[in-house]
Amino acid sequence: MFVERLDVKVASDMDLGAVLAGAGVPGFVPGNADAHTRIEGDNTDVGFVLGGLFSLDENTHIGLTYRSAMQHKISGGSARFDADTPTGAAALGLLRSRGLFVDSAGRATLELPAVATVSVTHRINDKWTVMAELSRTGWSKFDQVVVRLDSGQSLPLDFGYEDTTFGSVGADYRVSDTLTLCGGLAYDQTPTTAAHRDTRVPDATRKLVSLGLTWTPSPKTEYNLGYTHAFASDPKIDLVTNYGSTLAGSYDLQADVLAGSFTYRF
Repeated sequence: MFVERLDVKVASDMDLGAVLAGAGVPGFVPGNADAHTRIEGDNTDVGFVLGGLFSLDENTHIGLTYRSAMQHKISGGSARFDADTPTGAAALGLLRSRGLFVDSAGRATLELPAVATVSVTHRINDKWTVMAELSRTGWSKFDQVVVRLDSGQSLPLDFGYEDTTFGSVGADYRVSDTLTLCGGLAYDQTPTTAAHRDTRVPDATRKLVSLGLTWTPSPKTEYNLGYTHAFASDPKIDLVTNYGSTLAGSYDLQADVLAGSFTYRF
């Protein structure tokens, strides 16, 4: 069992000029009356993890784990609306007179995905050990979140996520009793799609290469050093928002991770 705390803060820009122009209100055109939304909420829920380790022989081991999905029911959230320009404030005031975009408490249900993983380790000989892992994450449950306000308005947050697969292979090479080298390759699929990708998560599927070493100069001390580089295509955004405006662009996505650790055994 585990306890998960969720604290959500989502900010969005709204093209109210497009909304009012579409309704035929004079003086408003797309882009001349922007406003902002800020949604906040929190919840604590309990989940579970199941797992097992199975040994085919003394050199081959298989691990299975399942982490449950989490359904967070937020009941004490809030939504706030404001504008930075006189035109935006005028548009916001006009829509508030019609019962829209009124500051209000609200509620929403947000489901985070279950994850199933299988991993295999096989020791070939005293020098070489190979590993592999495959996991599946049920991100399709995170398709849309609807925030329902006490004012009567509903705010849909479209994510359009899809289920993802992560796979990796790696190997350890024992150079000596004190030094082990390691390396691996991984494929990490993004849950985002071109139809729903936005600026909050401009993500793309990644291919990763990792190298590392473990140095154990004495029975009590151990040093670990690792480096990972992520290769990814630059994600593109071509999105029509809920307010009728278009968001288009591209991102430069790259990542390098350097990690180290030191262990001292008493």
